Amino acid sequence: MERYAPRVPAAEGRGHVTVRPARAARKAALSAPRRKAGPDMAATPVMQLPVISECSAEGCAYNHEHTCHAVAITVGDTDAPVCDTFVSADMDGGEPSVTGRVGACKMADCQHNAGLECHAPAISVGYEQEQVDCLTYARA
Repeated sequence: MERYAPRVPAAEGRGHVTVRPARAARKAALSAPRRKAGPDMAATPVMQLPVISECSAEGCAYNHEHTCHAVAITVGDTDAPVCDTFVSADMDGGEPSVTGRVGACKMADCQHNAGLECHAPAISVGYEQEQVDCLTYARA
């Protein structure tokens, strides 16, 4: 039989509350088998994300002096290689110490794309017909 803690006065006008220790939950957690690191749990190397070597989208909150400071951008929508991360705002975005990289690319028909990931060494972002696009995009 589990013991209960004494009754403790509750907030003003609400009577008493019985405090129950989480003893059973704590005991179960401590007795659970621990997983050992093995080959299936080893860290797998993450590919180096392509750097944004230049961004000429001066109206973007992440752009400061032609350098993108978004940690990672997403490129592409259903039919154009637009910069999905572009934000037209009068505020500073991103991390000043970071040069932006490509996190994901939805342009499956690009020669640099494999598995919706960009494999170009670097990309440029800028205006193409009044929208901000990946200027490195090349149809495969």
